[in-house]
Amino acid sequence: MIHRSSTPMRRGLRALAGASALAAIFALASAPAGAEEEAHAPASSPTQAPAEAAHGEAGDEHVLPPVSPGTAEAVRQPAAEAAAAGSAPAHGEASGAHAEAPAPGSAGDHAAAADHGEAVAAGGEAHAESAEGDGHEGAPPASWPTTRGPMPFEIVRSLEFLQDQIGRGNAAAMRAQQTVLNRFAPAFLSVEPDVWKDPRNLRAAVIFTMSGGPPSVLRGVSARAEMSSTDRALVEAALAYVENRNKDAARRLAALDLATMEPALAAQASLARAQLLEADAPDSALADIQRVRLLMPGTLLEEAALRMGVAIAEGQGEFRLADTLARRYFDAYARSAYAGNFRARFAAAYAERGRDGGIEVLAVIRDVTHALPDDERLGILLSVGRRALVMGNEALTAAICEDALLLPEMPPGERERAKLYQAAATIAGRTTSEARAMLDAIDRSLLHPADVEILSAAYAVVDGMATPVVAARDLSLGDRAEQPDAVEQTEMQAALDVPDIAASPVLRRGAELLDQISNDLQNTHR
Repeated sequence: MIHRSSTPMRRGLRALAGASALAAIFALASAPAGAEEEAHAPASSPTQAPAEAAHGEAGDEHVLPPVSPGTAEAVRQPAAEAAAAGSAPAHGEASGAHAEAPAPGSAGDHAAAADHGEAVAAGGEAHAESAEGDGHEGAPPASWPTTRGPMPFEIVRSLEFLQDQIGRGNAAAMRAQQTVLNRFAPAFLSVEPDVWKDPRNLRAAVIFTMSGGPPSVLRGVSARAEMSSTDRALVEAALAYVENRNKDAARRLAALDLATMEPALAAQASLARAQLLEADAPDSALADIQRVRLLMPGTLLEEAALRMGVAIAEGQGEFRLADTLARRYFDAYARSAYAGNFRARFAAAYAERGRDGGIEVLAVIRDVTHALPDDERLGILLSVGRRALVMGNEALTAAICEDALLLPEMPPGERERAKLYQAAATIAGRTTSEARAMLDAIDRSLLHPADVEILSAAYAVVDGMATPVVAARDLSLGDRAEQPDAVEQTEMQAALDVPDIAASPVLRRGAELLDQISNDLQNTHR
C-alpha cells in the first residue's frame, strides 16, 4: 500500500529535492540584503500550501517547492553533506536526514516530518530487501535517469511564492524573481516536446510569460507543443497580450472561458483583460478587477488589481468603491514593493476629488488610512495636501495640514513641510507681516529641494502683497485740451496695460514653479 505523506511532509521532501536548483539562486540573489531579509522573510511559508492546492497533488514526484531566501542555506545543507561523503544516500537515508534538518514551519510540522522520515526509511529498507530477494541489485539500471531539472510548473510555483513575498515588501524577493525569470526562460525553450503534454506545464508557461518572462517562451511552446484547441486559444491570447497586440489580445482574452481555468491562471487573464479594457470599457474592467480579488486574495495579483481598481473607480465617479479598494490596499499591502506607486496615485485622485467635494474628503482619507502607522498616514496626508495646493484648493490643503500637525512625534522634516503647505495655503487671508512671520518660522534646511521652491514662491507672493497696487487713472484723451506728448502717452499706456508675466519677477517666478510642479506630476503618473 502506497503511503501518502501529509502536506508538511511533502513540503519537507520537496525542499530536499529542490535544494540543488532554486535554493542556490535565491540565496545568491538575496545575499546583499543581509539583515533586511530576515526582517521581511516570514518564519514559515503560508502561501505554499495554497500554491500546491492550486496546481494539484504531486504525489511522490520529484517536485521543486518555493524556498524562501532566509531558509535557503538550511535547505541546501543536507545535500552538501551528502555530496561531501562521496556517495549518494539511499532513499530512506536521504528522507531521514531531511526530517532532522531545520525547515520552516511549526513544531508540529517538525514532529510529523521526523515520523514520516522514519516511515520512509523503513520503506526504503523493505524495498532493498525485496530487491535482494528477487535477485536484483538495489541500484536502478544504468539507462534510467537518476536526476532531472525542475519542471515548468515547479518553477512557476517558486515564482508565485516570490511574488507573494514581494506583496509583503520583501526586497530580496524582488531580486530573486528577476533571477528566476532570467535563469529559467531558456529552460522553457529547451525541454522535450513531451513535457508540454502535461497540462500543468502548459499552464505554467502562460503564467511565467504573463508574470514578466520573455514572449519567446510562448512562441516556442506554440511552435513545438501539441495541444488542444482550448489550450492553443489560451496560449495565443497570452502571446498577443505580452507582445502588446492590444486589440487582438482583448478579442482573444474575451473568448476564453475563465470558469474552467485554475484560479491563478483565470486571475492572470482577468487582470490582463482589465488593463486592456480600462480606457474603453471601465465597467467591464472593474468586473475583471473584482474577479481577480475573489480568485487570488492575498497575492500580488490582488495587489495589482487593487492599484488599478482605485484609479478606474475614481475616474468613473464610484467613490465608495474606490474607498473600499483603497482601504483594502492599505490594510493588506501597505508594505508592498509597489506601495509607493499606489500612494502617488491615491494622492492625485483624492486631491482631485477634493476640488469638488471640499474638505469633506479629509474625513474619507482619515477612514481609508486609519490602520496605517502615524508616519505613513502623515506621508499620505502631506502628499494630498501638496497636490491640492498645486490645484489651487487652499481650503483642503489648510485642513489637511492642520490635521497632520496634530499627529504625535512628527519627524522634524515632515513638520516643516506641513507648516510650509499650511502657510502657502493661508497667505491670502493674512496680513503681510503675519504671512512673512509664518514663512520665517520654517527651517529651510529641513525641506526637500522641491519644497524649497514652494517656499521661495511663497516669499515672492508676500513681497508682491507689500507692493501697493496703483489704480488705473482716467486718462481719456478726449478730456484733454491738448494732445499729450510721447512721454505722457507712454506713461499712460503703462498704467492701463495688464502687467506682462515676463516683466514681473513675482509672476515669472510663480509661472516657473507651476510649470515645474506640473512636470513632476506628469512624471509621477508615468
